[in-house]
Amino acid sequence: MLTAALLTLLLPLATFVVLALCWPLRHKGRLAGAISSAAAIGSCLSAVRLLSMVMSEGFEATEGATHTTSWLVANGKTIAEVGIQIDGISATMLVVITLVAACVQVYSLGYLAGEPDAHLGRYFTWQSLFIPAMGGLVLAPNLLQAFMCWELVGLCSYLLIGYYWTKPEAGHAAVKAFWITKFADMGLLAGLCLLYATTGSFDWDVSLATSTATLIAALIFMGVMGKSA
Repeated sequence: MLTAALLTLLLPLATFVVLALCWPLRHKGRLAGAISSAAAIGSCLSAVRLLSMVMSEGFEATEGATHTTSWLVANGKTIAEVGIQIDGISATMLVVITLVAACVQVYSLGYLAGEPDAHLGRYFTWQSLFIPAMGGLVLAPNLLQAFMCWELVGLCSYLLIGYYWTKPEAGHAAVKAFWITKFADMGLLAGLCLLYATTGSFDWDVSLATSTATLIAALIFMGVMGKSA
C-alpha cells in the first residue's frame, strides 16, 4: 500500500520538477501536456490500486496504516512528522482527486489546443504540481502537513486562475482569490496553533475538551469556507 500511495504522489511531482527545470521541454507545449497527462493517468491508476488494496484489507474509514518520519526535532523531542496516512477515507478521496485531475488534463489537451506552446507548457506544469499538493493533503497524518499542502493547493489555484497573465481581469481575479483564501486560512492557522498549544501535538487523534475541540473545528472550517468562496 505504501508503494501505491507514494507512486500516486511522486509520478505527477516528478513531472512537475522535470517540466519546471527543463524549459526546452516545457516550451514544447503539446509534448509537455502529453507527458503531464500520462503522469496524471498513471497517478489515478495507482490511486485505484491503493483503494482496492485498502478494501481487500477490510480497513474501516477511521482505521488504517500510518507511515511517518521525524521532521522537526528539538532537544531530542519530535515536534512534527511528515508522511502518509492510509485509510478508507483518504484512499477514496485520493481516487476522486486523481480521477478529476486526469480528466481535466486530458480534456485540456483539446480545449487549449490553440494556445502557444510555451503557455501550454506552463499550464501543464502547474497542473502537475496540483495533484501531489491535493494528494498530500488527503494523506496527511497530521494537521501541520495538511496545512502545508493546503497552502500549496492555494498557490496552484492562484497560478492557474491567473493563467492569462497578460489580461488585467485574469490577474485581478487571481489576486482576489489569493487574498480571500489567505484571509480564511488565518482561521486554519489559528486552529493549528491552538491544537499544538493545547496538546503539544499536531496529530488528528488527540484528546480534547469538547469546547476546545469545537473551537478548533470551527477555525479549521473557516479555512474550508474561504477555499469554497
